[in-house]
Parts: sequence; structure tokens; C-alpha cells
Amino acid sequence: MSNSITDKQAREKLIRARTNLLVNNGFFGFLAMQLRVVEMPEIDTMAVDGKSLFYSPKFTHKLSDREREGVVCHEVMHCAYSHFSRRGSRDPVLWNIAGDFVINLDIVGSGLVLPGTPITLAMMLEKDKSKYKDVTGHMLDQQFKGMTTEAVYDKLSQHMKVIHVMVGSGGDPGNCGAVLDAPGSSTDREETQQTWETSVRMAVETARQNNAGNIPASLRKLIEQLKRPKISWREKTRRFIDQSMTKEFSWSRLSRRSVANGYLMPGTIADRLRHLVFFVDISGSVPFEMARSMTSEVAGALDEGTADMVTVAYADTKVQHVDTYVQGDLVVCGRYTGGGTDFRDSFRWLKENAPDASCVVYLTDLEVYNFGEEPPCPVLWAVYNNDMRYDDLAAKVPFGMSIHIDNMIS
Repeated sequence: MSNSITDKQAREKLIRARTNLLVNNGFFGFLAMQLRVVEMPEIDTMAVDGKSLFYSPKFTHKLSDREREGVVCHEVMHCAYSHFSRRGSRDPVLWNIAGDFVINLDIVGSGLVLPGTPITLAMMLEKDKSKYKDVTGHMLDQQFKGMTTEAVYDKLSQHMKVIHVMVGSGGDPGNCGAVLDAPGSSTDREETQQTWETSVRMAVETARQNNAGNIPASLRKLIEQLKRPKISWREKTRRFIDQSMTKEFSWSRLSRRSVANGYLMPGTIADRLRHLVFFVDISGSVPFEMARSMTSEVAGALDEGTADMVTVAYADTKVQHVDTYVQGDLVVCGRYTGGGTDFRDSFRWLKENAPDASCVVYLTDLEVYNFGEEPPCPVLWAVYNNDMRYDDLAAKVPFGMSIHIDNMIS
């Protein structure tokens, strides 16, 4: 990859498009300014990775002024939705197409112009390939309105082989600019995602203050999520554990927390063993550092006397490893990896091996369809996932309560 400029005219056209957006549409214009512009003649169209906007001079010249602005906005929206950090192990070509179907409804709905003819899923699946062999354009299909990129991907994946035959295995089948995974480590990707969440907030305020440009309707939900005050997941977790496991107060057992804070409050006593069970999703979606942070918080229940016993179970589609601790033990987070997510075996294991559980905390990305049987004790779903996904994921939980956790919040 070279950062040298071989076609100054193409770069000037792209910079002009970005400047026009800044003047005419404050929301998109502000976000476009967050990307470093990098010439890359070897790609078909354009691409973003959360940090840079890569462009093909040949493609840039082919576009009209309005199309060029539309494509820049398209790439900006890939970043606004953090598509560069949400792909996981999904097929990159289908992920790009799914993102395009979601994004382009926003772009066209905002009055912007995209190159070529709208292409629907039905057109992509047409058996008579001669009907559309000469059609080039952008992905646009009203059936995907209101759907998340993950949900669109799931629908596209049912036709993966057919779509791959039509679009090939690389490039930019949507002809509006691709999305690449963010560079660097998982920590780097999280920082890039956090930077974009901050940028979206600032873009909204810039647009409102200057009354410049419309914010896409489908982004209003995201914007409201980003504006919400972030409450520490640690405090939420502790509150859940305390409320689930507290039985009654007694002055014969003072609260350690109150003593540490310089005042005296009664502690709690229980009429049975207080057993906290903590499940860790090891399907690969939850970073070890996040698992370790949550394990440390759960271990605090032992240290403070809230729990008499803590069981830590590591699970993917099945429970793969279990550690049990009592007061005085050092709780350690293990490193385990697996594949797939299915909660049915976890709650089957709970029923058979820990029927005395007072409460359950389950650390997961919640990207799952099978939840299993509801246990007779309270359940907390500690959801490690993108802000934009959390509300949709939490809405499908059949039992228990959910909280959103984030490495960036202490």
C-alpha cells in the first residue's frame, strides 16, 4: 500500500466532495473530515477501515459530483455503524453487501445520489442471469428497512453460494465503496469504535448548531443510544448480586463496605448457602480482558461476604470447564476458547449441578437463538456487544434482565 499521490486531480475531486458536504450537510461533512484520504489505485472503488478513506483515482473520475458526495457519505456510514469492528468471523463479501443494504436506505432517504441502478436481493438471486448481466449499481432493497446489518447478513447467508457466484469473492460488489476490518489489535479496534461513537455525537451537535443537513432517520435510534449517560456496569452488576443474594439484615454482622467508608450499617445473613454462578461465553466474541474484569467483579461477592460460594463455568454450545470457589479462595479467570453459542446446555448443567444457585450472571455477546430453560433464580445477562446492537439483542431475551457492558467504562 502506497500513500503517494499519482493523480492529484482525482484527489482534488474527492477533497472537493468532502468540502461540499461540510458546507451543505453538516452531519455527513463533519464525519467525512475524520477520515484520512489515501490514494489506492489497486482497489475497484473506495474503502474505509475506520481510520482512512481509500480511493481509486479511476473510480473517482467516473463519478459525477453528486455521486462522489453520495459515495463519500456511504463510506462514512460504514464507520458510523462501526462495520469495521462488527464483522467477527462472518464472510467479508456478504458482510459488505449487508452493510450496503442498510446504509444505502439512509443515503437515498437523505436525498443523496449513488452511482448506477438500484439492485435488490431478488435481482441478485434471479436464475436468468442474462436479465441483469449488464446492470451495475448500488444495493437498495426496501425489505431491509429497519433491519440491523447482522439481521440482513443472516438473510443473505441463506443464499451465500448463489450470491458469491454473482458477485465474485472480492472487490466491491455494491459499487459504492467497501468496508475493511479496522487495523491493529482488538484493543485498537475498540478504541477506533469509541472514537467514532464520540464523532457521531459531535456530528449531531455540529449539524444542530449550524442547522446544516439532515440526520438519517434510521440513525436517530443510534444517536439516542450514544447520548444516554453511561452507568458503570460494575455498579449494575454489584447491585444485581446484592439484591439477588441478600436475605435479611443483622447488626451482628456489620457491612464491610460501610466500615470501609467510615460508617456502620448492618450486614446481611442468609437462610441458606448463597451460591453465585457465573457463566463466561467462550465462543470467541468476548475478549479475555473483559472476562477477567467481570470475573474480578464477581469475585468481590466472595471478598465482601455477599456470597458463600462462586462457580465460574466456561461455555460455548456446551459447558466446557467449571471452577468452584469459596470464601478465602483466589478467583482466577481461565483462558478458554470454543465455537458457537447455545445457552441450552448451560442451564441444563445449572439445573443438574447447581440447583442451589442464588443467582446467575452470564457474560456473552448475546448473538444466540437458543436460550434454554429458565432457572428458578434471577439471571443477569452481561452483554458485551456494540451499542447499536444492544437494544435489539436485549429485546429478544426471554427471561432475566440485561445490562450493556463496555471495556471503556470502569
